[in-house]
Amino acid sequence: MEFMQVPIFAPLHEYDAAGMFTLPHLVALFICVFALVIGLRVSFRYLSENHLIRVTRVIAWVVTLLELVKIGYKFYYGYTEIDSWLPLSFCSLFIYASFMSGYGKGVIKRLGESFIIIGGIVGGVSFLLMPTTSLMNYPIWHFLSLHSLIFHVLMIYLNVLYLRYVPELICLKSYGYFSAYFLGATMICLILNKYYEANLMIIQKPLRIPIAFVQDIYRYQPSLYTLLAITSYLLAPALFMMGIKFLCQDFWRISGIERDVFVYSQPKAALKDFRVTSTLDDSYKNGIFDLNADLRNHKKEAANLTLVYELLDAQGKVIATEEKTAYIPADEVRTLSFDKKLADVNTWTSEHPNLYKLLMTVKENGKVNEIIPFNVGFRRIEIKPIEQKAANGKPYVCLFINGQPLKLKGVNIHEHNP
Repeated sequence: MEFMQVPIFAPLHEYDAAGMFTLPHLVALFICVFALVIGLRVSFRYLSENHLIRVTRVIAWVVTLLELVKIGYKFYYGYTEIDSWLPLSFCSLFIYASFMSGYGKGVIKRLGESFIIIGGIVGGVSFLLMPTTSLMNYPIWHFLSLHSLIFHVLMIYLNVLYLRYVPELICLKSYGYFSAYFLGATMICLILNKYYEANLMIIQKPLRIPIAFVQDIYRYQPSLYTLLAITSYLLAPALFMMGIKFLCQDFWRISGIERDVFVYSQPKAALKDFRVTSTLDDSYKNGIFDLNADLRNHKKEAANLTLVYELLDAQGKVIATEEKTAYIPADEVRTLSFDKKLADVNTWTSEHPNLYKLLMTVKENGKVNEIIPFNVGFRRIEIKPIEQKAANGKPYVCLFINGQPLKLKGVNIHEHNP
């Protein structure tokens, strides 16, 4: 292993450590943030949800290769204590989670996904801010420092990709999977720590961190420190998940085009817009139909356009039809209006969503230019007082659909506009 003789693989304490919150640490943070932003911008532009599994697999093998080189370094220099080389820290769980998510199925896959989307950014950001096992011991250019920086940047990167493409994984059920995965690994660490007197997962004793009360807790109550350490590993991701849920409940994550988009062309003389009113009379049985259609002419000369509408029931029978013709000068718009009263229509409700098919045909000199279909439902929505009175003596005001009172429960579907 001659490559271990180069300075980048120098043994511990041969060079001055970079330290925490020093200039080298801040420079490293800036480079990591810059690389992360550029990587995410490129990924959002060229990647889609279909690429997520492939990216997860690539990252799984990259972090595994980094970890294997790290283990080789540890054994080469005789650092054979189990907690110095065995990948069983909180962040090391990311390695196994990446393989579980990238190659697993069912519960195994869900365990991996849950750790990535809930614990990934927490572990990554925490270590970049407090690099206790790398920059505290090695210079910034040392392999173990570079290994840790790249490893935790990839944790954050993959977490953000999951947040963008599978945000539905941020839920209480995923937190349950995350907790089960973490606590299972913690039990293994507790057993190994007891048997080998190790400090896997840093739950046996704190490392050199500039937080005095943590050191005091360990000094006087080591078991309490272990309990608090495990609790913090569970609590931080929970707070992160709650924060993401708070932001997503109002759809703040929506950006750009989030719906299907299509482009179509029309003839130069065609239908520009239309407005349909389909309600009920006071008996809530007979339909009132109104159609206002805007015809536009983008030709250089005037045109005679005819609009024919047909209203079809569920069996395809025409129950209403009419046609009108309009003379439309070049580059102008004319509006045609239609109205019809229909007896005994099938009304629309959420329980019985009866719909009629409206076909609007635009003709020019007897030739069909276009046919536009549209679904029409007959309903009447009202907000009005009822006979029952409240404690203040005033009548209750209720929402009615087709003359029937409606009670809304748990409606919370909304998005921002624009």
